[in-house]
Amino acid sequence: DGIITLTPGTGTAPLEYSISTNPGVFVGGTLFDAPEGNYTITVRDANGCTGTVDVVVGFTDDLTLDPIDDAVICGDNSVTLTAVSNAPSLTWSPATGLSTTTGSTTIASPDETTLYTVTATLGSCTKTEDVTVSLEAGITVNAGADFTLASGTTALMAATASGNIATYLWSPATGLSATNVLNPVVTAGNNSGVQTYTLTVTSAEGCVVSDQVDITIIASCLKVRNAFTPNGDGNNDVWRIYDDNSCLKSATVQVFNRYGNKVYESKDYRNTWDGTYKGKPVPDATYYAVIEFFMADGTRRFVRTDLTIIR
Repeated sequence: DGIITLTPGTGTAPLEYSISTNPGVFVGGTLFDAPEGNYTITVRDANGCTGTVDVVVGFTDDLTLDPIDDAVICGDNSVTLTAVSNAPSLTWSPATGLSTTTGSTTIASPDETTLYTVTATLGSCTKTEDVTVSLEAGITVNAGADFTLASGTTALMAATASGNIATYLWSPATGLSATNVLNPVVTAGNNSGVQTYTLTVTSAEGCVVSDQVDITIIASCLKVRNAFTPNGDGNNDVWRIYDDNSCLKSATVQVFNRYGNKVYESKDYRNTWDGTYKGKPVPDATYYAVIEFFMADGTRRFVRTDLTIIR
């Protein structure tokens, strides 16, 4: 129902109000719970002077308040909540975790999943909408430490990630065996320089985080092979890590099997390993090699690569 409030401009108190049409009781100069309809109201003051006014009480359903999509907060972030309404007054509750409780926009950063209610008020009409802000524990990603890779060789990306992860995406795709897995194989191109890869992970709840790794492709005078065939036929019988050593002072190498056991090491490698360990041939398999190049220009470069032995 409606409310009628009268404010007389003149008259001697006390004032008496009466209604000629429709029921209602005045409290002071205000009529509460007035049904829709036409009213004729008379005001009489202490001197017997009277005044009459006609009032129409009507109702409107023009108040609008659009639904609000539920939101997910990732980690320690916050989310902006926006209400779309034609109401001049908007209030939010509860106040916990909100930057403000009035207005069309507020920033929510609750400590736990919270149901918020926004109330739109237009005259005596109100509408409400609920929105749930959920907390996602958060996801993490580490694209791995920067490393150096010799032109034409391969390495496994050493990325790690945790949380409720739905998708992985590496970019650019250049040189990668796949872009939608955590640890693709990367093949260094022929041009020296730095290639930056970005790993973006998305949680099942829609949270997105990313990290980058830089791969330095070493000079062309170094060419690390990732396979050799030490079968004694005089062809490809030793593991070669360079074609010429014009840009190289020395190189330290370590080779490990899949169990992490070291099967070969040299402090000054010169393309000499024939695939033996303590005088005996190591099994045909894929090994993991770590190389530290001491360059002629005084710099050091690190390379890690798979190494396959086939007889």
